[in-house]
Amino acid sequence: MPWTQRDLAQVLGKQELAIREMELRDSGLNDIIRRRFLAELFAIPPSLLGLATVPEIENPGAVISIWWVKLGFPAFDAGPDGFPRPGQVIRHFRQMRVKADGKPWTQRDLAQVLGKQELAMRDMELRDTGLNDIPRRRFLAHLFDIPLFFWG
Repeated sequence: MPWTQRDLAQVLGKQELAIREMELRDSGLNDIIRRRFLAELFAIPPSLLGLATVPEIENPGAVISIWWVKLGFPAFDAGPDGFPRPGQVIRHFRQMRVKADGKPWTQRDLAQVLGKQELAMRDMELRDTGLNDIPRRRFLAHLFDIPLFFWG
């Protein structure tokens, strides 16, 4: 039996109108966690929802959370989704990026670009706060040349 908008609304804790907007206008789909949930719920290939999948590793017995190390990146802590913690990724690439004066980007520089407070940047890097938004992650990936496969 097919799912109705009402069924999905109940599962997501939303109103039917919100589900209709989601289906017709992609409203409410900037959230990575929601996209992952829907991909799993309806067996949608993640790539169709703009999500990356954890790359296959050559040694199937190896720990999956280190795939980025095998690609030559630092040993970031693994998040619950099998991808590195996004705050750590941003911190690494921010510090690698050099401004015109030859100095690396600071949290203050990033805060100015995002129109946020410096404290919010610290929370973003240390606690992964504010990083569930797909457009923000894509902006940061472009700003700091972060490979998109880090974002899941």
